[in-house]
Amino acid sequence: MKRKRASKALSLLLTLCMVLGLLPGMALTASAEEGTHDHSSGWTALTANGGYPTSGNYYLSDDLTLTNNLIINNQNVTLCLNGHVLTGKSNDYSVIQVRNGGTLTICDCQNTKHEGYIDTDGLWKAGETVPEGCTECDLTGGVITGGNPGTDGEGGGVSNGNSSYVGGTVTFTGGNIAGNTAYYGGGVYNKGTLNLNGGNIIGNKAVYNGGGVSNGSLGYTGGTVNMTGGAISYNTTDSGNDGNMGGGVYSDGTFNMTGGTITHNYVNGTGGGVYLSCGKEVSIANATITNNTASASAAGVYCNTIHFTLSGTVNISENEIRLGTGGRSNLYLDYSSSSNVIIHLTNELNTNSCIGVSGSRSLSDFAQGSGPIAAD
Repeated sequence: MKRKRASKALSLLLTLCMVLGLLPGMALTASAEEGTHDHSSGWTALTANGGYPTSGNYYLSDDLTLTNNLIINNQNVTLCLNGHVLTGKSNDYSVIQVRNGGTLTICDCQNTKHEGYIDTDGLWKAGETVPEGCTECDLTGGVITGGNPGTDGEGGGVSNGNSSYVGGTVTFTGGNIAGNTAYYGGGVYNKGTLNLNGGNIIGNKAVYNGGGVSNGSLGYTGGTVNMTGGAISYNTTDSGNDGNMGGGVYSDGTFNMTGGTITHNYVNGTGGGVYLSCGKEVSIANATITNNTASASAAGVYCNTIHFTLSGTVNISENEIRLGTGGRSNLYLDYSSSSNVIIHLTNELNTNSCIGVSGSRSLSDFAQGSGPIAAD
């Protein structure tokens, strides 16, 4: 049975009902940070043919379904979503692929509302009618959706490099990457430089690593992710067993988070919000990682690294294991592969910071510096 929407007043509220229970709602807005573009001069309307565009500025003149995926191969491209929906070519393709040093900037200058819902697999779908068992989820701004690179594929929405190609630089400032799926990086896969400055990565699904973002994958070292704003929310990683990593973010590279939020993501495994792999560079400052869930351990952040710095206002709290032992699990320090897991407090944390810490052994000597950190 299907049901119609109860009220337009709920158009920006998102709740995700999964087997683990009902998660709290969230208001979504993808702001037009750049202002309205004058697309009449210096901009080219993107066509459904996709393919290999030359360097330049492109925009969506209407909702568009690609007949070929869009490949930025050593070119410099800006794409304005212009409030429209860009849908990928059926199966076996990322919507957009960046290769060989290419540069892609994704922006959005309109606040168009797109009605949709989160389905029972955790994927965003467009539609006015919400099927029974699914949850209403309307997005504001343009949307990149429908990507699925197939078996062992990387990056459903955007793939910045993959197992066959080196990446380039991707900058995301507005709009939504939603409703994409991949084995690694349901929303985005990164093997180059990924700058997340705004917008939402929401309602994507990975099979093994990184429902929202996978910075590298098993066997492939990632690049650098710089997150200064925006939200990575309501993404899912689930292969059907509890051996998966990173509901929101999986990083086997450098991960710098100096703003934005990572919330309400789920992994059937470890690292509901963020999974940080061994021996990599990580810094978190002025950021929020809350209300994520995991089935095994580390519902908030899993850390198996010796290069972890914290500063400013950091909120890592209210993350829970919904299956298994249950209870809170916010910042989890795993000593099993590294004998010296240390958090460096480069500047004193602000007094309104909130970080719950647990680990695989005693936490008596886990930190250098000072700040209000308390065990879970």
